[in-house]
Amino acid sequence: MDCRAARQLLEFARPRSLELEDSEAEALESHLADCPECGPLAQAERQIDDRLGRAMRAVAVPEGLRDRLVHHLRKERQLARRPWLVRVAVAAAVVLAIGAGFYWHFSQPTRFELAPLADVQPLREPEQLDEWFRGQGLKDVVAPRQFDYRLLAHQGVAEFQGRAVAQLWFVQDNNSARVYILSAKQFDLDYLERQGQGVAQGSHVTVKLIRHPENPQIAYLVVYTGASLEPFLNRNLGAT
Repeated sequence: MDCRAARQLLEFARPRSLELEDSEAEALESHLADCPECGPLAQAERQIDDRLGRAMRAVAVPEGLRDRLVHHLRKERQLARRPWLVRVAVAAAVVLAIGAGFYWHFSQPTRFELAPLADVQPLREPEQLDEWFRGQGLKDVVAPRQFDYRLLAHQGVAEFQGRAVAQLWFVQDNNSARVYILSAKQFDLDYLERQGQGVAQGSHVTVKLIRHPENPQIAYLVVYTGASLEPFLNRNLGAT
């Protein structure tokens, strides 16, 4: 088999294709294994199929878009046989697939259910909370040990200054305390201390930064109502 015939057959040697007979497929693979030009070209085209397939499976796309992308990619292969043109075709196809999928996904109204939200039960042990947050993808979380976890009403992942952080919500009578668990990997925890701004008093809430007593990489930003943080703390451990 010569290079011209091999390159013509490449179009039919697609994944899940049944268009090549066994003898033709064997002859093609033998030629690709020995030819220094056709072999790399076939490998590049198979990488195109793999990357495009993974990109298209990773996002939701409108009906018919997959077929249009495959048709467009086949035209690119016919026009671009040089390696650098193949790479351009791969990049364009992947960007098109991802961009179209994200546009379609975020243009649709999001549906949600109430029951799963109501089923999130507050945990009563700090160690359990550490494990729970790790399951949510937050690895650098150490729940504060000095709080009274009988008062914990909710735990969750919240956005703080554009970052996803662990949040605890304590309730005592008519007052509440929200605790954001901050990591030095995400925030400059020493900045406020250098500025001498560890506490800020507002008209309705007090904001206080509490450093972990043993781990300098962790701090707790507490936003609470009421005259003092004392009602939210475990009296057996004392205030920090």
